[in-house]
Parts: sequence; C-alpha cells; structure tokens
Amino acid sequence: MRTTLFTIVLVALSLNGSAQQPIQNLRYDFTPEERMQMQIMMTQQQTREMVTRLNLDEEQEQAIGEINLKYILLRIQIMELAQTEEGLDIRALMNELEDKREKEVLPFLEEHQIEQYYVLKEEQQKRRQQMQQRGGGQREGGSGQRRQRE
Repeated sequence: MRTTLFTIVLVALSLNGSAQQPIQNLRYDFTPEERMQMQIMMTQQQTREMVTRLNLDEEQEQAIGEINLKYILLRIQIMELAQTEEGLDIRALMNELEDKREKEVLPFLEEHQIEQYYVLKEEQQKRRQQMQQRGGGQREGGSGQRRQRE
C-alpha cells in the first residue's frame, strides 16, 4: 500500500511542480506544494479515522486509502481550476466529487461499517459547520491567518 501511495504522491507532486507561483486569493499564502502536502496529510488522517472508527481490516484500509488519495488529488485540481475559470460552481463540483468518492468506498464496507460510516460522516459535517460558524473555518485559539511570505 505504501509503495502505491508513494508513487501516486510522487506523480501528483511532479504534475503540480510546474505551477511555481502560489495561487492567489486563497485564505492563506501557501505554495501549491504546501497545499498538496496539507491535503495529503488531511487525507491520511481521514483514512486513519475511518480505520479506527469503522474497524477496517488491512485490505479495506488500503483500498479506501487509495480512493481517498485519488479524490483529494481531483479536489486539488478543481480548486486550481477555479482560480482561472470564472463562474465555476465549486460547491457543486465538490459535492459531486464527494458523492463519487462515497460510491467507490461503500462497496468495501460491510453492513455494520456502512451504518457507522454515515454516523462518522454526519459528525464530520457538524464539525465543519461549527468551524464555519466560528469564523469561516478558523480554529479555536488561532487567528486563522498565516504570516505573509516575503
């Protein structure tokens, strides 16, 4: 599994390496490589949470980890495309992407895991809504701002 994920990450980084300038108008001033690394780390955390909460076996963990990584890379591409395409409905595209990811994940889960998956998904949705209500995604104890690059 690690070899496959490592290969996918290397390919993604090489594809993203051509975008040298940071994308403007985002909340933080991150380079494309930094954003990708953060997204990959969040995806790995998401997979670990699924492994723990759903009690996934190694085969399920590998398959779902690869699916999660595949869709986070697509999500990054959509966010980059949104910077150049006016009128692009990002929310609709992200929702569609999440629906497709879920349809790929569900066949790897057993019935009792599917029930727990929807509980986990609802909890995550509530956390996102709470973060948005606290100030557009800012975490408690932080200003939500990152120092500008010189």
